[in-house]
Amino acid sequence: MNKLQLHSDKRSLQKLIPAKWDELFSLKQALVLIKLLRFQDCISLRFRVVKELFNLKFYKPSDYKFLAYLKQLQKKDLWKIIALTEFLFKKEDLPTKLFLTKINNRVCKNFDESQFWQWATADSNFLLLQKTTEEKYLNKMLACFYLKPQKEKGKIIFKFDAGEIEKESKCFEKLTFEKKQLFLLWYMGNRERLVKMYSSVFSGGKGAGNKQDFGWAGILDDLSSDITKMEEVAEIELHTVLFSLNKKIIRNEELEREYEKNNT
Repeated sequence: MNKLQLHSDKRSLQKLIPAKWDELFSLKQALVLIKLLRFQDCISLRFRVVKELFNLKFYKPSDYKFLAYLKQLQKKDLWKIIALTEFLFKKEDLPTKLFLTKINNRVCKNFDESQFWQWATADSNFLLLQKTTEEKYLNKMLACFYLKPQKEKGKIIFKFDAGEIEKESKCFEKLTFEKKQLFLLWYMGNRERLVKMYSSVFSGGKGAGNKQDFGWAGILDDLSSDITKMEEVAEIELHTVLFSLNKKIIRNEELEREYEKNNT
């Protein structure tokens, strides 16, 4: 958090200002910022963003006075405040905190608790979204994480079924732009974290198996000893699979370097 203190006549303000997406105060604030970011990036936009980050409520005459003071700040002072909004415009500062815990009575678990094939299905649709910009792929991503509650042996469970994604994605078609965008930023932030943690997997290093030709389906095939084990591997926790695969790629590259060294 950034600590900021400003003074105007008899009015002073000292606030802790979020320094990154994950420090935003609430879902409501996150959605307001998403809505603001749809407009052109300009000084007036930045000022509105600052006002939202300050979480100012203008109920008293003194509050309006202070707002007028902010508008009259010298450029150098204004830029000091505006600089606090930079994290909202940087790709490397995306949110990893889940603001939308529930949508349409569906619950989204922590990203790190995802099963491998659950995440891989979402990621395949993410790559298609990047390529085509078609919203249907974003709806499918939402369906991968916001699972429909089911009854099993008298208990409510949330089970991923890749075969139902097309149908389940329909219930997200009317979700507001701001909520979809916030979900997408959350996914991109967590994906970037995976890329840093398991760089060899995402860089397509030697030993990555069939990923180059068949995507994540090729990885699933490589990791399964036979076709009967594919479902079992698909349900393994995401980090377990990526850690194992990353380690395998690094080891294969080391062996290849040793081989080249001994044969030159």
